[in-house]
Amino acid sequence: SSRFGASNRYGTFPAASVGWIISQEDFLKDSNFVNLLKLRGSIGVTGNAGIGNFASLGLFNGSSYNKQSAINPSQLVNQDLKWEKTTTWNGGLDFGLLNGRISGAIDGYYRETEDLLNSVKMPVGTNFNAQMMKNIGSLKNYGVEFSINAKPIVSKDFTWDLTLEFNL
Repeated sequence: SSRFGASNRYGTFPAASVGWIISQEDFLKDSNFVNLLKLRGSIGVTGNAGIGNFASLGLFNGSSYNKQSAINPSQLVNQDLKWEKTTTWNGGLDFGLLNGRISGAIDGYYRETEDLLNSVKMPVGTNFNAQMMKNIGSLKNYGVEFSINAKPIVSKDFTWDLTLEFNL
């Protein structure tokens, strides 16, 4: 992306996932109780270029100083500006019981964002009313999610679906 410094324009964002449908194995495929049992996991990196054009370049605005035409910096140069990267790890278990009458999932995730893209204003003492886009800060999110779906009543004329979700 041309929004970043000349040496940081390219990014690599790999991802991989695996899954194992345990319920298709010989020891479970004939079960009347367990219809689906799937274990899964993934890891991936995403990049964020959600900043304005020319964010790494020095920009100037026209202005007036002492009744004369002048220019002043509106954005300071930052050739070290680079991609914001988020790495996400996810693991889960999907299940289905009693011919789909009860189903659900348990998911765990961990997400870490590094080199957050932020616009920083220059300190007042510098006499610049300018800003600079920088990579500063990081952020971590993690949690566990549970969801359970049930069909307590299934008949020809009426079906009741019930879903419960919990996030920790």
